[in-house]
Amino acid sequence: MPVPQFNCFFGLRIFYWSKEGRPLEPIHFHVAKRPREHSTKVWILEDRSLKVEYISDDIDKKTLSRVLVMMEQYVNEYISEWEDFFGERATYIKDH
Repeated sequence: MPVPQFNCFFGLRIFYWSKEGRPLEPIHFHVAKRPREHSTKVWILEDRSLKVEYISDDIDKKTLSRVLVMMEQYVNEYISEWEDFFGERATYIKDH
């Protein structure tokens, strides 16, 4: 399955799976040294903030925090790439 890569920070890839299901899952990205099942998953909320769903065992919390700071700077570009790739507007999870 193709794995579009958005960026790379601190040796970690920022990516999404090309088959995110139908209906398309709300916008998110994965973080890993190499794409694999159960990679760290991060949701993008409507207000453009980030919410970590789970952290895989190949990433320490300090490095993930640094990656999230970088991704906050690129969140709008990431949303545009997601929408262009999937051909539809991104949806967002409801953060309660």
